[in-house]
Amino acid sequence: MLRHELDMAAQMAAQSCKIMLWQQALAAGKHSKAKSMALNGIRELRALDRAFRSYWPLRNKGTTAKCSAFLGWRMNDYRRGVLQFPPEAARIAPPKPHAAE
Repeated sequence: MLRHELDMAAQMAAQSCKIMLWQQALAAGKHSKAKSMALNGIRELRALDRAFRSYWPLRNKGTTAKCSAFLGWRMNDYRRGVLQFPPEAARIAPPKPHAAE
């Protein structure tokens, strides 16, 4: 059970990273790449949502109605294909010269 939970947590973290990369592609005006990333992201999020919904009742009494809603929000972001903030906010930050900064 714990292994499954950790695997799902890792998959959710990976999806967060993919959302950020998609946002950066949009901000850079790479619309074709962003569209491809969105289609893949929606497919992956649907699979993750199905896995989450089948797992949830094994461990919890409540429904997934409120706890997995963010997966739907992300899919809607991909479908809309627009940033919810100015493009410059999604730019990749330059690396810092010192790790402590």
